[in-house]
Amino acid sequence: MERKDDEEDDDQENLVAQSEPMRAAFQMEDVNDERVNTRGFNFSFNKWCILAIVVPVVIITFYLTTDVDNLFRIEVMNGNYDVSVNSMRESELQALYLLRQQELGLSKLWSSTLLDNSSDSTNAFSSVLFEELKLDLLSQISLNKQIQQALLSSHQLGNLLNASDNATDTSVDGYGGLRRCRKVEYRLSGRRTIEWKPKSDKYLFAICASGQMSNHLICLEKHMFFAALLNRILIIPSSKVDYEFRRVLDIGHINKCLERTVVVTFEEFAKSRKGHMHIDKFICYFSKPQPCFLDDEHVKKLKSLGVSMNKLEAAWDEDVKNPKPRTVPDIMTKFSLDDDVIAIGDVFFANVEKKWVMQPGGPISHKCKTLVEPSRLILLTAQRFIQTFLGGNFIALHFRRHGFLKFCNAKNSSCFYPVPQAADCINRAVERSTAPVVYLSTDAAESETGLLQLLLVVNGKKVPLVRRPTRNSNEKWDALLYRRGLEGDRQVEAMLDKTICAMSDVFIGSMGSTFTEDILRLRKDWGSASHCDEYLCQDSRPNFSLGLSQLDSQKQGIPVGFVPGTFDCEEPNFAKNRSKHRNEPTTMQKLKEAASSRLKKSGSKAARLVVFPIRGRNWCFSQTIESLQSEAHSSNTPSTFKDLWKKISSNSKHNSFNSNLEVVVDFASNKMNKAWSNLEKAPAGSLKNKIHGLGLRLLSRVKPSEIFLKSIPKEVTRVDITYPSSLNGRLVRRRLRHIAMRGSIIHKKYFYGSVTLLPLTSFFMVLPLPNIPFFWVLFRTYSHWRALQGSENLLQLVTNNSDQQKSDKGTTDKTNIKDDPQRTKGCSSPPWVLKPSEDLQKLIRSGEANDGLSEPTISDICKRFNLNTMDVVKYKHTL
Repeated sequence: MERKDDEEDDDQENLVAQSEPMRAAFQMEDVNDERVNTRGFNFSFNKWCILAIVVPVVIITFYLTTDVDNLFRIEVMNGNYDVSVNSMRESELQALYLLRQQELGLSKLWSSTLLDNSSDSTNAFSSVLFEELKLDLLSQISLNKQIQQALLSSHQLGNLLNASDNATDTSVDGYGGLRRCRKVEYRLSGRRTIEWKPKSDKYLFAICASGQMSNHLICLEKHMFFAALLNRILIIPSSKVDYEFRRVLDIGHINKCLERTVVVTFEEFAKSRKGHMHIDKFICYFSKPQPCFLDDEHVKKLKSLGVSMNKLEAAWDEDVKNPKPRTVPDIMTKFSLDDDVIAIGDVFFANVEKKWVMQPGGPISHKCKTLVEPSRLILLTAQRFIQTFLGGNFIALHFRRHGFLKFCNAKNSSCFYPVPQAADCINRAVERSTAPVVYLSTDAAESETGLLQLLLVVNGKKVPLVRRPTRNSNEKWDALLYRRGLEGDRQVEAMLDKTICAMSDVFIGSMGSTFTEDILRLRKDWGSASHCDEYLCQDSRPNFSLGLSQLDSQKQGIPVGFVPGTFDCEEPNFAKNRSKHRNEPTTMQKLKEAASSRLKKSGSKAARLVVFPIRGRNWCFSQTIESLQSEAHSSNTPSTFKDLWKKISSNSKHNSFNSNLEVVVDFASNKMNKAWSNLEKAPAGSLKNKIHGLGLRLLSRVKPSEIFLKSIPKEVTRVDITYPSSLNGRLVRRRLRHIAMRGSIIHKKYFYGSVTLLPLTSFFMVLPLPNIPFFWVLFRTYSHWRALQGSENLLQLVTNNSDQQKSDKGTTDKTNIKDDPQRTKGCSSPPWVLKPSEDLQKLIRSGEANDGLSEPTISDICKRFNLNTMDVVKYKHTL
């Protein structure tokens, strides 16, 4: 232990203390301590000096080089960053949706170019589709512009972007020179005309008594045609018995255009006769309901002017309600007289050489655009108004309302549209023409025009309605009329409205209004008529009329807008029943059933068609099952060869070879259907059962469009077209015309091809087996023939009435009845009826998917509208 302690003491002695500092050769401890203290003081002093110099310099530099306002503005924008991002995302989603719609539209255009144009029969089809193809192309360009606006709208924050910055390329303004609403070009040089060279001592006294100013102007134009045929000078009626035509018409313009005196005023005629005015012959064009359509008061006014006359004479037995078409020889025979002064009663309703009289430029040869036009003052005032308020691109709308409700409800097809439906039609016209403003000529109340203004919205922007303002001394556009005391004259204002409407780029008129017809005449003569001119909602019926409630109509199975007059017009008390029972659904249902019974007896039928998009550009066209069953039950086809021979023998006395051929084909078709039913009942595993299975597989390859066209035989005289309410009725009719035209071309080609194969397949009869190829080719021949007939009938049904409407929408007023070949008795319904369906729209909207409508939705639609599900599903998978 002692040894251990000694060793520890030795070790501790040998260790060096670490905390003890090393001594230098010279002792410098005091001097080093003073230097350290002095260096710390200098460093602290220098740091504060540098900070005092640098900080003011940085602040001054920042203030001079930085825009404080922009700095704060950026902070505010960053605070609303989430709002701008959401707006941008919403706009981009909208743009994606529009791109998808454009893709579908362009795909449709591409598919239409894949038709085989090698056949001569396709030339007519291609020429008809050419204009529609251009319109579709322009709609896609318009859709592209909407996409650009949608993409750029999210970047328009404050005033950073102006509206003018959105234009991507100014070279495409107006669609590269293509205009959707181009002017209609009329060949006035090749029109049929007659020279008006009157004798100086022969006069024709114009008598116009029916309707208002527009009716009298049309009556005056027809009198001019009569005067030209009879070589007489026309006497313009006095303002004491008629309107003051000198205020609204340029009478001197008529004489200048013909370079001779062809018309004179009543005052000029009285001066030339020195007060001795006598009508040698007073001939009435119409004898019913009263001669010359004159009352005693009008005759008294004529006599008060000093005009003496003989007894009124009727040229022939003619009724105003049913005017007969007359020719020039008829007029010359009845009205060519040697008397100096003759008068012809009201000829407003006269149907004389209608196409000749209504042609652009009129029937009389002259050197001007038109003979009857507004006065010079009205023309200048209209131009000044357009220059002040409207500009060069505007739509004119004649919205007739006052007294039009009663007039339209008295017609078989009402022409009075509710304001929301009218606004929808106007919106489509504005979108099609791209006009920024609409000029409104109307007699409607402020309540109606105010609602109409609220509903006019296109692409999210309100479309302003412009009406003539009241007199304001600060405005100079109407100064010419004011200085001559014409301001406030109702007839002058009406003619001013006509002139403004006639100068518009696009005109929308009221069907059945002579005011509209006079505007259309001026537009044709002046060359301002457009391809987009139309009647208001001309392709659709009013969605409500005559007070029938929607609930009652659904309970009784009567469509909304049902007019009893279309069903009970053959009843003796038609007018009385219509006004008495129009709000009684039960009675109306009985009237409908009675009308259906009359329809069956007359041999005419109606088919109910359902049309809707099913997948992309694929549309479904189908006929309801009850319509097909009624057609099958109503067929009068013989069942035995004996009955067939009897029917052919009886028909040979009256009908042609084609009718007998149809009877034979129907007879063969019934035999084939019975044979097919026997194959269907064959036991499983048998040869007949296998043949039936093979037939089903072959039938599954038949296109649904062929099945649809076969379901429309020639006996169908009317089609009721049900379609989603979101679709345009014009588009639906266009698609029906397209499938009908295409079917007529394709099935004609395949029909002839099947006929040529029949002799070839008949050689298989030598084999001891059923000649399946022959019967299949025979069936296909029959099927193509039926589809060809159906396509031709459908094309006629959905096309003729539109042309007829355009030609028959002529001069008409309260008692005017148009000449309509489809309405010989005045009560037949048109061949097509458009019925937009909200139920169908809801079903389609609820079942939309990426690959079209879902199977459950298709099943619901088929159940709701009683369609064949298998046929409808085929449309979804048909390319």
